[in-house]
Amino acid sequence: MATLFGFVMLSHQIGGFLGAWLGGKAFEWTGSYDWMWYADIVLAAGAALIHLPIREARLPARARRRSGVSAHGAGGSGGIV
Repeated sequence: MATLFGFVMLSHQIGGFLGAWLGGKAFEWTGSYDWMWYADIVLAAGAALIHLPIREARLPARARRRSGVSAHGAGGSGGIV
């Protein structure tokens, strides 16, 4: 899990650098930030599509009892099912 978290943080930092740098380059080349907005929209839609098939696995009953989470939400009272 720590390796996955590290990979996510590294890719986030690289993306932050490239976004700022490429935004400046796009402004130099075109005189506006319009193309960066278009690229951002395409990347956000692509990220959403990639994550659509992810289904979170349910914890086994024994693990839910140990963690204090009921089958009906946190604590089992008033949660939305």
